[in-house]
Parts: sequence; structure tokens; C-alpha cells
Amino acid sequence: MTFKILPIAFIFACLATVFGCNTSGSHSEKVRVLDSLYNEVNEAEKVLAQIPHDTAVKTVAKIKKDLSYVQKNYEGDMNKDHALKLADYRATSRLIKNYGERHNRLKSEIERTKTQLMGLKEALESGATEDKEGNKISSDYVEKAFQQEKMIAENLIKEIHEMKDRVEMMQTKYNDLLPRVNPILDSLKQSTV
Repeated sequence: MTFKILPIAFIFACLATVFGCNTSGSHSEKVRVLDSLYNEVNEAEKVLAQIPHDTAVKTVAKIKKDLSYVQKNYEGDMNKDHALKLADYRATSRLIKNYGERHNRLKSEIERTKTQLMGLKEALESGATEDKEGNKISSDYVEKAFQQEKMIAENLIKEIHEMKDRVEMMQTKYNDLLPRVNPILDSLKQSTV
């Protein structure tokens, strides 16, 4: 999920005008939630770092290599048992479809989200009345920015945990299926010699 939004927190952080009374007291609950979300994003970053990235990439590459070998070298009708095992094997790699791209995107989204959360928090604490473009910062404006950043952070955290679960599930299925797929590969290699 790619987020294409105006960098609201950045706008807040780069305020052109910070006149008016300090309204940070009226936003204390939002500031508390932003702090909490920031901490949760930090924790999710640790979860992402614990995903065995290299192992996941190598496992998917191995599955694709094995399936490519079967496709190039298998002749005739495949028995149902072999076909089902190989279909399960293929499905295993699809558990983390586009893994490398998604992993890289999540890493950059973490930094962007942390910046946005802190920028919005600082703007609320400073009591800003206008953004850098001169737009009035109304309670509706603040609520919209707050809800948007909250949703983005929550979705990011959820996606990271889902990725971790899917990588673990993929690795478990791979470890379970490999001993059942290897005899198929071995017999195919012997028949092509």
C-alpha cells in the first residue's frame, strides 16, 4: 500500500507563521496518541529488522529455480501426487509475493511516517495557526491531518506484522514441503542424465 498524501506534518513542521495563542493544551490527547504511535512504529521497525530477509529471498529464489527446472525438463503427464506437491510448493512462494519490493517500501515508509508523526506533534505543541503556505490551521484541518497520519501509522504497523507472519508461514511450509519435493526433483535429474 503506497501512501500518496500531502506531507501535512512536514508543512506543519515548516510553519511560516506561529502567531496566536498556544493551543497545545487543547491537543494534549492528540499529542499523546502521536507519541504512542511513534513508539509503536519504532517497535514495528524492530519487527521488520528481525524478519530473516536474506533467508526469505533465498527461499523464494530456490522455489522458483526448482519449479523452472521441472517445467523445462518434465515430459509427459505428471501424476496427481507430484502435481499437488509442486502446486503447494509454488503457492508457498506466493505467500510473500513481491517481497523484496514490499520490504524496501516498508523501510522507507517507516522513516516517512516517523517524520510525519513528529512534525504533526510539534505543530500541535507549538500552537501553530498557519501552515507554510499560509493556510489557516483550523480544528478541522488538525483533525483531518491527525486522522490521516494515525491511519497511515496503524496500517504500516499492521502490514509489517502481516509480513512477518507471512514470511514465517512461508518458511514453515517450505521446510515441510522440501523433503516431499526433493524426490521429484531428484528423479527428474536422474532421468535427464
